[in-house]
Amino acid sequence: MKQLIKALNDANKEIEGVEKNAQIKFGNTNYKAVSDKDVKINIGRVFTKHGLVILPTNIQKNVEILTEKDNYGKEKTVFVTDVLVTYTMYHTSGESLQFQGYGQAIDTGDKGAGKACTYALKYALLYASLAPTGNIEDTDLTHSDAIKVKNTFLDKIQSCKTIEELTFLYKNSKDAANYKEKFSLKRKELETINFDEI
Repeated sequence: MKQLIKALNDANKEIEGVEKNAQIKFGNTNYKAVSDKDVKINIGRVFTKHGLVILPTNIQKNVEILTEKDNYGKEKTVFVTDVLVTYTMYHTSGESLQFQGYGQAIDTGDKGAGKACTYALKYALLYASLAPTGNIEDTDLTHSDAIKVKNTFLDKIQSCKTIEELTFLYKNSKDAANYKEKFSLKRKELETINFDEI
């Protein structure tokens, strides 16, 4: 496997960082990410130059079907797809090695498997090539003990402005029972909700 490892090492020396140019927005979520296209162009170009090809050779898939209510109380079906993909990296010498990538996607239709496989390949390529992404992260500059961990569920509760939002959140969260005394609504409004029936 000497030739493959040398080719991978040479390729990794040439691979440049991949910027977080994709803006992801849905609901209250808004963040920057590395696009699938940028990863494939940046890494794929250099791998090809050094005689490296990557193919998926095994996919283990698990789909969980969930039913939840939207903000208007209408039920919708959501598919949570997890994939563990085994990739084989081939070199023009005939040598090969295997590695894995994991991906998860949530979709209301039939696109979950494709999204999960895209995610798995994107991060498998990034880790195989050790390509840096975006700016240096806080974890490189700050000790983990100095980073305040947010309680995301409590944050969601405190952002609720109406009984409807609170009820929706309570119905759709496993952690809700632990926090019903911490809702950021007036006590009078809280008394109108029968938590045992939600």
